[in-house]
Amino acid sequence: MKNDVSRALTRWLEPVNITRVGIGSYVDGEWVDGPPTVIPIKAVVQNAQPDDLILLPEGTRSTEAVKIHTTTKINTISEVGETKADTFTYDGDTYKIYDVFKRRIGNYFKAVAIRIAT
Repeated sequence: MKNDVSRALTRWLEPVNITRVGIGSYVDGEWVDGPPTVIPIKAVVQNAQPDDLILLPEGTRSTEAVKIHTTTKINTISEVGETKADTFTYDGDTYKIYDVFKRRIGNYFKAVAIRIAT
């Protein structure tokens, strides 16, 4: 692939554990999320820049945010409710994935995540 930077990322990758909520179902008329799965990935985690924050909903722009770069597919919340956003813990804080971009030039995913209270 032309301009594939995924191999260059390996110098800066560090282990990150993504937590993904499993597919849920209705139990006695109430929605119950599926069991969470921990997915170990390698990623570059950086502070989010002002240009990254523009992508977030207005009420979340003042929340601490990071961006991650990885070659592993990660999930944000689905607009039609099919998936919940992945979360991960980094440097003692938990973050929720808000936006994911497939970088076709470079062959990796870039995501913006905000810190959530746990």
